[in-house]
Amino acid sequence: MNIEEVYKRLDNIFLQRFNMNVPNEFKEKSLLGQEVGLTPRELVYLFFDIEKLFKITIPEEDIVTGKFYSYKDVSEIIVQQLALVYA
Repeated sequence: MNIEEVYKRLDNIFLQRFNMNVPNEFKEKSLLGQEVGLTPRELVYLFFDIEKLFKITIPEEDIVTGKFYSYKDVSEIIVQQLALVYA
């Protein structure tokens, strides 16, 4: 799965779960910041939605080190984990 397919599926999660579209100019902003505006609880929902939809496990290290920060960062985590699963 390439990054564009990941973006489409991630866009779908944001639309279904949070009823929002993330504009391109906000895709490198903090998910918890003012521009995107997710709450900590919504971030947890996003985490589990991603793991379920993509059938991956997001490493704890990625959370602890702050890599689960922006739409773009999350997309990169997904691509990395998919590469491990389907390698």
